[in-house]
Amino acid sequence: MGVPSPMLRQMLLEYRRAHPLDFLETLYNWNYDAGVRAVGVKLLYIHARSGAEAVLWEWLAQQTQVRVIHVVRDNLLRQVVSLEQAFATGQWMTTADRKIEPPRIELPVAHCEKMFGAIGRNRAAIRQFFHAHQVLEVRYEAMLAEGDTVHRQLLDFLAVAPRPLSTELAKINSRPLADSITNYRELERHFADTEWAHFFDD
Repeated sequence: MGVPSPMLRQMLLEYRRAHPLDFLETLYNWNYDAGVRAVGVKLLYIHARSGAEAVLWEWLAQQTQVRVIHVVRDNLLRQVVSLEQAFATGQWMTTADRKIEPPRIELPVAHCEKMFGAIGRNRAAIRQFFHAHQVLEVRYEAMLAEGDTVHRQLLDFLAVAPRPLSTELAKINSRPLADSITNYRELERHFADTEWAHFFDD
């Protein structure tokens, strides 16, 4: 499946915001072609947490037959950098033919401490939230390093016959953390003797 055009993405986003439950139920109950074996949505921890969209989480909690793929990152500093660069540029995805140069950013120590703690709490909360569902937890780093193996695990979990998987999406930032964070050395020194020191082995 190709990446939706920017106009289509905007239309879908506006419809989801205005009619979140209808959007999800339509996606889930659509009369798909026989060849379509699995359909899903991507939700970040921070998505749909307030307003009308919050009903999406209530719906998901009730649909225990829905299978959940929980992608986690070993390096939370990289996760924070990705989030901050996305907020700064407004770009959350790209394709191989549309290169984005994300800006170098400064990360205050206090902000990193807050984000590391929040991500850990959100991760634990999601595990508890979906305790009645079938859940496959996948490491983001493994998806990059051992793609074929992880793809087989994903297809097996979704009860989809083995097949090659591909995407038009491309990684936005492949630079070392030291080249992405202006105050990298300051952070490295501060977190040297903490549980988060290994984030700087980049």
